Amino acid sequence: MSVSKRKYEEMLEEQSDKELASILGISYDELCQLEWDVDTNESSDGLIYDYIYTFRDDSNLEILKKIQGIDIEGRYVYLQPWESDYLNLIIMNLKLHGISNHLNSYLFLKIT
Repeated sequence: MSVSKRKYEEMLEEQSDKELASILGISYDELCQLEWDVDTNESSDGLIYDYIYTFRDDSNLEILKKIQGIDIEGRYVYLQPWESDYLNLIIMNLKLHGISNHLNSYLFLKIT
């Protein structure tokens, strides 16, 4: 991966994290202290109802308590897809990048 592409991806990730922090009601620095997994609640045809952010068990409880709408016992929060157009753009780009990688692999195998 080229340096400029890596820098671009880092910039997108930072911007996405800053927006996520704003949506959650915490600072970017606080968000950087947490680790989380993201899953989707979606229909059988792929329509996303909401994103489920689950924070790891070793996450700072004082920061978690600041998050708007969190289920503190389960350490998760639901975010609606329309809450962030920027997050949707990032996810779409990641999906397209993954599709592109699969297509490139397929084409390489067909050529060789």
